[in-house]
Amino acid sequence: PRRKDIESNFANGGASVLVSDWEQAIEVSNFIAPEHLELCVANPEELLKSVNCAGAVFCGPWAPAVVGDYISGANHVLPTGRSARFASALRVDTFRKHIHVVRVERSGLERVAPFVAALTEAEELFAHGEAVARRVTQ
Repeated sequence: PRRKDIESNFANGGASVLVSDWEQAIEVSNFIAPEHLELCVANPEELLKSVNCAGAVFCGPWAPAVVGDYISGANHVLPTGRSARFASALRVDTFRKHIHVVRVERSGLERVAPFVAALTEAEELFAHGEAVARRVTQ
């Protein structure tokens, strides 16, 4: 009943990709960054370790994507259009405010001071450079 939809998907950029091994399969998958990725293999956890671009991953033959869409509790608002390269599924944290906290020991600042100096000089942000230089020379 959905043949026309499937044909339309292939006509508008859909593809089947033949790969030589699992490593290449994961490489292609990470490039595509799919909304849904099904790992229908005997040991999906091994492959899962290498997946870094997917909206949701379904592990094993008993976890079809439809379970995530309707039953499992996985969010159905997933990154599409290859945006799983840099975005995650919608979740509570999407609406939370986060504050970055930075702690540095004196020895750590001394180690990075030359790099900070080079970057701040290149950007002509001399006061930024002085903020580090004065601390490490005291």
